[in-house]
Amino acid sequence: MKKKIQALCASFFMGILFLMVGIPILAEPSYETKFSDWGNLLKQYANDENGNEMIYARGKNGVITNKEVEQAMMFYTTFGMNQEDARKQAVLYVEEREALYQQAIEAGYTVTDQEVYDYLEKLKVFIKQSDNKEDAMAIIEQFDSEEDYWNYEFEVYKKDLPIQKYMAAKEKEFKEVAPQAKSINEIEEEWQDYYEQIKAQAVENEEVKVVD
Repeated sequence: MKKKIQALCASFFMGILFLMVGIPILAEPSYETKFSDWGNLLKQYANDENGNEMIYARGKNGVITNKEVEQAMMFYTTFGMNQEDARKQAVLYVEEREALYQQAIEAGYTVTDQEVYDYLEKLKVFIKQSDNKEDAMAIIEQFDSEEDYWNYEFEVYKKDLPIQKYMAAKEKEFKEVAPQAKSINEIEEEWQDYYEQIKAQAVENEEVKVVD
């Protein structure tokens, strides 16, 4: 099994990306086609203006649509999860993403359109220089044009960048007070534990409730 680097994350929503742990994927004969399959599904979601926008859940400040849950679920099933596990992971992901976004905005971490454009330019360079750039390109090439793909990602990162800025500030704050006697690996492990706590607390604070 192996993990794909964060260039893959940019092709989900988000980069889920920098919020998501790398997805372990079995090295099977059809492995390479999974990225093309996901790119095709992503294009369909991007072009589907009449998708299932019914509300799945509400929080104090935001909502989660059925379309968001379905898209996340399709990502996980495409890369090997069974339906039950994919559903659980998808719900967890969209709840955490929405809760973190609301928390980031409340803390003042907003972004301008220019910041998003600048970030995407850096992301393009990152993908070109990454070891698995073929996987990312297999996703991008399913869109009618690269411009269409990056227009989609622009909408994604209008929400993801505030989260990234917020979490970067939290990480900096955490590591600045970490005991100097601890190793880098120990501090990183503790940060990952704390990161999970932040996500869980954000969901709790948002009081996300599934709509009946």
